Amino acid sequence: MQRKHHKILITTLLILATGWTACGEEPIGESASRSFVEKWQATVAAKLAERSEGAPIRKELQKRLEAAQKREEAASQRDLPPLMSLANTYYAANEYKPIFVQHGQLSPQGKAVWETMQDLEASVLDPRPYRLADIQKALDTLESKAAELQTNDLNPGAEATAEMSAWVAAQKPSTFTLDESSYEVVTDHLLESDSGAGLRDAMGELGKLGQSMAASSAELEELLAHAFMRYAYEMRYFRARKSFVHPREDDYFNDPEIRKSRNVEQTAHYVAGSLWRRASANADAMYSQPVYARRELSSAIDRLAKSEKPADVLAALMPQQPQYAGLVEEHKRYQEIVAAGGWEKVEVDKKMKSGSKGSSVRKLKERLAIEGYLKGDPKKFSDTYDAALTDAVKDYQTTHQMQITGTPHTVFWKSINVPAERRLEQIRINIQRWRDTNMRPEDDKAYVFINVADFHAEGWRDGKREIRHRVVVGNNDNVCDPETDECAKANRTPIPISAYIDRMIFNPFWNVTPRVRKNEILPDVKKSVEAKYAKIRAKAAVKPPSFLAAPPVDTPPLVVPQPLGEQPPVIAPPEENGQTALSPERLAEMPYFNPETGEVDVSTTIPEKVPSWYAENNYEVMYAGKSWEYVRMTPGAHNALGYVKIIFPNLHDVYLHDTNARALFRNDIRAYSHGCMRLEDPIEFATWLLERDGQKGVVDTDAIKKSGEYLPIFLKHQVPVFVEYYTVRVDDNGRANFLADIYDLDDNPHLPEPPQQAVDL
Repeated sequence: MQRKHHKILITTLLILATGWTACGEEPIGESASRSFVEKWQATVAAKLAERSEGAPIRKELQKRLEAAQKREEAASQRDLPPLMSLANTYYAANEYKPIFVQHGQLSPQGKAVWETMQDLEASVLDPRPYRLADIQKALDTLESKAAELQTNDLNPGAEATAEMSAWVAAQKPSTFTLDESSYEVVTDHLLESDSGAGLRDAMGELGKLGQSMAASSAELEELLAHAFMRYAYEMRYFRARKSFVHPREDDYFNDPEIRKSRNVEQTAHYVAGSLWRRASANADAMYSQPVYARRELSSAIDRLAKSEKPADVLAALMPQQPQYAGLVEEHKRYQEIVAAGGWEKVEVDKKMKSGSKGSSVRKLKERLAIEGYLKGDPKKFSDTYDAALTDAVKDYQTTHQMQITGTPHTVFWKSINVPAERRLEQIRINIQRWRDTNMRPEDDKAYVFINVADFHAEGWRDGKREIRHRVVVGNNDNVCDPETDECAKANRTPIPISAYIDRMIFNPFWNVTPRVRKNEILPDVKKSVEAKYAKIRAKAAVKPPSFLAAPPVDTPPLVVPQPLGEQPPVIAPPEENGQTALSPERLAEMPYFNPETGEVDVSTTIPEKVPSWYAENNYEVMYAGKSWEYVRMTPGAHNALGYVKIIFPNLHDVYLHDTNARALFRNDIRAYSHGCMRLEDPIEFATWLLERDGQKGVVDTDAIKKSGEYLPIFLKHQVPVFVEYYTVRVDDNGRANFLADIYDLDDNPHLPEPPQQAVDL
């Protein structure tokens, strides 16, 4: 051994001497060499194992992936993107180097994927297509074959390491770099040296084992690759994030006749809208689902393969809004409740209150304890309605949007007897809705989230909720068109909406929507006009038209006294349509009256004759006399929008706003509007938006309210807003809150089928 060390020392000195005399460049030296070789040594075993066993595994993996791609391409119908074709493309570009299996066992990437696959049920994903049993079988087979593989030692010994350190020390910095790019060079030099003989023999044995494990390794690699690609697609990439600029499906103002009569001042708005829709079409083309899925799935597997923290890559595929993780945890808890038998129906006792006694009180305690609202051992519960039960009932009422009384009431009894299986199903539905969200909290530093079923608007920044305010949302009433008799839930707040808050307006006008004007304002205007025309007819002493009173039967012509010797003129008798003709002077006083039909039509306003109803009720008709006109309510305390509205341009023309009907915020279920969302404290909400935009103190809200001045303020940085619908949310205590399904969407959620295992519970 001493002779060998002596030989290495002499060789090193000769190399160093030769290097110095050759060109005068100093070699790397012993200190830098030692540090480099220590890092290299830690990689040798894995690199040599890859060399010896990798070739047969890569060859087998290529064969399996190409066969899987052909089967996929031959399928006549496919609900998913070509997952294995995408995987094969990635593996081919990387010479079929395994990602999930290394040296007969799972790599860190393989362990992360396999661990995630064990919890598919919690995310309401159907585990059957993931072939979990086949993965487990392949893993067991590989582990049994790889037992001998673990005994092979491919680490270079002390002698080989010392020799490589001396060799590196003698190299010139101009031809040898001390980084990972030189690892292969050092390894090759070692294998060619006498010190590498033992490693060469070990590699030969390992190659034989690698050949015997190739099929099992390749099978497990293929199964895990498919599982990951499917999971990434179903969890996140099953649809592209929708563009915030939406195409307009029906533009009423595109009608040629209306374009001709549009007010010139509106040309810019129209052109801007056209450009907006064109941009949307381009955005949709860029984010078409097939293109998006292929691009993102290819990127996802690349990120996983290169990540030092693969579990983080998998976790990032889940929706990042905290509500999702909370619902997943509650889903597990309710699964346990259902598996344990759920809860029994409690007999309704409308007289039950604090101090009541009886078996029904104890059963109510047991029922609340199962769901976690009451602590203690159910076997020791008393029959008395005590303070603990009062608090439990209050807690339950709080989490179910009820009037909080601490005493059971009708709504409470109806809710308490909803089966546990239904509660679990509701959580599953909302977990699936969260996977369909357009929200990307990881991309948006600040955003506004409005859950319609929760009747709240929230402001989020840096992953934390900073504000939360009550809102009133659209009602669920049937709205019927008087002309067509067609009815629809036209006042529902549109969902989902993704848009950007770009401005707020203090002392706003309310631009009445065409539907509200047609169905609610024009009937009142017509009634007002008809009442005034009735007075004009009465003064004219002529027969009133049919819309005012039914014509008397056999009414003789009205004779006006005339001088003797002249024929008495006769006022024209009723015309064929049953109406009495009016003089030109009277018709001039009734500009909205059509003498041919006897009808009053106020749908289009005459500029010089705007019905007084509008001014009397604080409205203005804009662009009166044009075919395209609209009505707005003037600013002030009377305005339906209150003192401020917050605008996020969208096709539905809805927004956030103040209100002069504040009593509604006291209600637990707040669905009363025509579709827009009324804020309980819009001034505070607007202030939050301005502060995060760097415009703190830009407006004196008290002064502007008193002035009544119309004041728009644009944000420097637009804020994303998401209007969505979740009937189960998790509160700050991590508890599921079951909300009112005001739009009846839970019975037909239009979502993927839930996992079969969950259905069978």
